[in-house]
Amino acid sequence: TRSLEGKVALVTGASRGLGKALSVELGRRGARLVMVARDRVALENAAADRIESAVHKVLSETSIRTRDLGGTATTSEFTDALVREIEAA
Repeated sequence: TRSLEGKVALVTGASRGLGKALSVELGRRGARLVMVARDRVALENAAADRIESAVHKVLSETSIRTRDLGGTATTSEFTDALVREIEAA
């Protein structure tokens, strides 16, 4: 899989279908994304889905938990783990 670190990708139709799938894959490979769609709400939902997925993955696959979730990690450590997961997704 070729890295796209340092590259910028403009994806049209990014709120659903092929454009959404392409956005996910380009982001997984490290590209910075400019996502464009006619439906702003659907585009925002696509971004929210990615964040929600990262939260679930960090909570289910790592031991990083803040005190309110029964762990010892700082908020910064939890946030860093989320950012890493979003960038890797």
